[in-house]
Amino acid sequence: MKKEKTLKIGTNWDNVLVPALRRCQRSLLIEVNAQSGTHEELDGSSPINLALVIDRSGSMHGRRLEAAKTAALGISKRLGVLDRLSLVSFDHEVTRHFANLAMNPEGLEQAQTTLMDLHPRGSTNLGGGWFEGAACIAERIDRSDLNEGHVLLLSDGMANKGVTNPDLLRNHAEELALRGIQTSTIGIGENYSPLQLDALAQGGQGRLHDAETSNDIIDVVLGELGEIRKKAAQDVQLIVKIPEGVKLEILTEVPVSQIGDLLQISLGTVLEGRKRPIAVLAEIPSYASGEILPFEMSLTWRDVESGKKCCSDPLQSKLRVVPSAEVFEEDRDIGVVGQIADLWEATLAYRAMLFNERGNLEGASNLYQEILFKFSKLVSILPDSNFRIQRLERAQSKVARHWSGRSKREALAISKKQMLNELDLRKRDMGKWHDRL
Repeated sequence: MKKEKTLKIGTNWDNVLVPALRRCQRSLLIEVNAQSGTHEELDGSSPINLALVIDRSGSMHGRRLEAAKTAALGISKRLGVLDRLSLVSFDHEVTRHFANLAMNPEGLEQAQTTLMDLHPRGSTNLGGGWFEGAACIAERIDRSDLNEGHVLLLSDGMANKGVTNPDLLRNHAEELALRGIQTSTIGIGENYSPLQLDALAQGGQGRLHDAETSNDIIDVVLGELGEIRKKAAQDVQLIVKIPEGVKLEILTEVPVSQIGDLLQISLGTVLEGRKRPIAVLAEIPSYASGEILPFEMSLTWRDVESGKKCCSDPLQSKLRVVPSAEVFEEDRDIGVVGQIADLWEATLAYRAMLFNERGNLEGASNLYQEILFKFSKLVSILPDSNFRIQRLERAQSKVARHWSGRSKREALAISKKQMLNELDLRKRDMGKWHDRL
């Protein structure tokens, strides 16, 4: 049987009661989840169309390149005969070793032989390697019934040839994602560019991974194949109709646009069995007692199997305006507040570390300064509120200074995964992003 994916919206307010004739703040946790049904007439799932793009520049010499080759071999053995694999490597030049190779016994042998012949040399034309990998995917999409594919890029360096500007890389990745070409990236070691690799992953509706050891590289590459198989929907959009006068602030890092009372939030790809959280802060104006404030939400997405546009039934999540005497601060749901605070902290850390990486230390610090009052108000009912505020201040101090090396790359990748509820595919325990402060 073939699985049909249906997206569902879950909502949790910290308090559904609003005091009458007073302005107030409410926090909302939205979770988008993919559920599966079955269809009796169809069988199987779509073949995987994957391009591996491997950095073979001089800095990859030794264990890093060998681990990348081992992981690539592992992927080739896990693909089925209907799947297609492409291999591109790059240094100062870009080499297409093979494209859209069927993983039958002959294709598997060719892939293994080619991988064993990869050797390090030269500088880093990361953009050129990625473009070539995407071209392999596009060729297969254009000449078959496959409507999507995936590029997985591994690099330990900063692009210094070809397209190097992160904004341009993101724009190109966004354009290709609209054609069904998704990009995930793996940064290796202490010198890769988080700006360049995150731009490709963010624009490409994929994932940014961090790796240090040979085992990390193998774990992440093979784990990414599992994540690809779990993809339930792409180009996911959450539309929220806002009651008159209410202002919503999206605390999680997502593309957001608003026209009138309609807010559109772009979520990219959603995986089966993995909730996608969105943290929201609502500024509620003064309303008369008895008013009901409906927040109507719906989803649109593109089906992974057919490429068709789908939509959900609308969901209404309501706040109720009651006399002020009936609303108590201690009635706020501390579980919801804690989850929203965690997501907000992770998002702030991710944003601030990107500012820090660009050299904008003042901008990184200001991100924290601008929200300190609101954050303190949000967490005031939590038993660890003082600790959270102190941790926020430590993070502000850290990003206000020059910061480089492994600790920042680890913290950035881990904070982003917490923000998006992604798995860290490394098998060893990496702790929390704030362990690096």
